[in-house]
Amino acid sequence: MRFHATTVRMVLAGTGTVRVRQGDGAWRDIDVSGVPRSYPAVTGSDGADAVLDLQVATGVEVYSFTFG
Repeated sequence: MRFHATTVRMVLAGTGTVRVRQGDGAWRDIDVSGVPRSYPAVTGSDGADAVLDLQVATGVEVYSFTFG
């Protein structure tokens, strides 16, 4: 997903792992458990155009993204 922001948050629910990677960086795992809540996907970005790669495990529900 292409984005232009300094932070990206995702509302996730269910049980499993979401893997995120910004640009060509390393993958980072977000462990998801329970009811919908907001999880940080990107923090401290410089706000330039960037790409966020996601791998969503079966059992995880993705509801929305927030960009700031």
